[in-house]
Amino acid sequence: MAFQIYIDCWSMAPTSEQYCAADFCGTGQIDICDGSVTPADAQGIMRFYLGYPAPCSKEEARATGITGFVYQSSQPRSIHVAVRLDKVDGPMSAWGLRVYYDASKVEYLGFSPGQLDVEWAEFRAAASEPGVVVAGAYSMSEAPAGSSGLLLKLTFGQKLPSEVPLTSLFKIDDLVDDLSGATARVAEPDGTFAE
Repeated sequence: MAFQIYIDCWSMAPTSEQYCAADFCGTGQIDICDGSVTPADAQGIMRFYLGYPAPCSKEEARATGITGFVYQSSQPRSIHVAVRLDKVDGPMSAWGLRVYYDASKVEYLGFSPGQLDVEWAEFRAAASEPGVVVAGAYSMSEAPAGSSGLLLKLTFGQKLPSEVPLTSLFKIDDLVDDLSGATARVAEPDGTFAE
């Protein structure tokens, strides 16, 4: 439920008690609330349930950068945002982000996980409200330090032909957990881009 609250809080409308119970990470108690529910909370609850130490990575900035490469695919009116992790300074096991998009010009169609060398316990992306896709994941293992590569790919349908650059229709923000403190940018594919 904690992970679902992070991904889709807008439509779930949890009570303050449910929200605070989901806000668990690192405390080992459900009555301490720091005010934010992230994938690290879901990870902490799962680790606590399984009897593992429940470390919290909410405040640990481990990734140095995120780039959303925006491109049009060969299918008509299909746009992809390939979210790449530029570099991880330390091990990564929980992350979340929001992709804001112009809902008058594009519509969210779905996602596919990236190819980092980690087995995610939960991995999801959803349009939590019009114009916002929330994505996140957590794992019981960690992506090793120095990891880089495709984190996830979002697919959008173009409603109308756009007279502005596709990159101006998207923004990546609200990075949490192991992405906290990283820089995020949206760009067209360049020579370094590879899915």
